[in-house]
Amino acid sequence: EFIQKRKIKNLYDKENFNLCFVGYFNHAPNKEGIEWYIKKVHPFLIQKNKNIFLNVVGRGDRDWMDDLQSHYKNIRFYGRVPDVIPYIKNADLCIAPLFSLSFLTDKAE
Repeated sequence: EFIQKRKIKNLYDKENFNLCFVGYFNHAPNKEGIEWYIKKVHPFLIQKNKNIFLNVVGRGDRDWMDDLQSHYKNIRFYGRVPDVIPYIKNADLCIAPLFSLSFLTDKAE
């Protein structure tokens, strides 16, 4: 079963807490959103709990990710994977930091 009931862990407990982001990185809103999260939010969370990990899964241009991974802690870039479901199931929380929702505005016009 895809959706499983489980106890929600506290983000600031000192045990491992896995975040997941899935996206296509040639789509500018995905790249913009995850870069913002990595630069502005993730460092703050790491200060509170050094065992918070971000797992980034998706296809598209990865060159910019290598630079981010070398400067920020606890980030794992997996790139394109055959199946995203195991990454989502392993996550304590999936994030979607998006600032632009062009797919919605296209439909509204």
